[in-house]
Amino acid sequence: SAFSQTNAIDSLTTLLKTDKEDTNKVNHLNDLGWELMYINPDTSILLANEAFELAIRIAGSSSATKNSMIKKAAQKGMAQSNSDLGLYYELKGDYSLSLAYHFKALEIRETLNDKKGIASSLNNIGNIYYYQGDYPKALEYFFKALKTNEETGNKNGIALNLGNIGNIYYDQGDYPKALEYYFKALKMNEVTGNKNGMALNLGNIGNVYYSQA
Repeated sequence: SAFSQTNAIDSLTTLLKTDKEDTNKVNHLNDLGWELMYINPDTSILLANEAFELAIRIAGSSSATKNSMIKKAAQKGMAQSNSDLGLYYELKGDYSLSLAYHFKALEIRETLNDKKGIASSLNNIGNIYYYQGDYPKALEYFFKALKTNEETGNKNGIALNLGNIGNIYYDQGDYPKALEYYFKALKMNEVTGNKNGMALNLGNIGNVYYSQA
């Protein structure tokens, strides 16, 4: 709701006033940017860049050299900043810049062997190729994301990837394939009890039957 979003923005703004220059501040900057993306994406971009620059400084600091956990947390923050920037530029319609940031996020997440993050970045890259109308590339990245999510058993991620693959087959007019993947996505969302996902899948299945008359 708008009320809870305002609360989140207020809480994060308050925290940032007293935050030390550490990974908590990186996370709070990233979180505040995320809350503001539909209200003011330009501010979100500034906050994500600030978070990224702080995370780089932390990752290169003497404390990070001594403590690998600090370095890893900073690198996770760097990846999140890049991933968020990819989304903010997507909202602004700058797909080439969006893609560049998503690939940066993917690179960092691969270094960290963060499988959930890797799958998320692969899916984000697939989305941009999809918006650009490059269906073969989009499918390639959605299938890569699906494989990664299957390796970790991330059911919500699997459902998302299956639905996205279905969308491409639908747009290409391959209705049997679209139905196959929409039904797989529906089944996975039923397993996790994701009602929003189920509603989306059912709507997409209805669209296919409508297109088939």
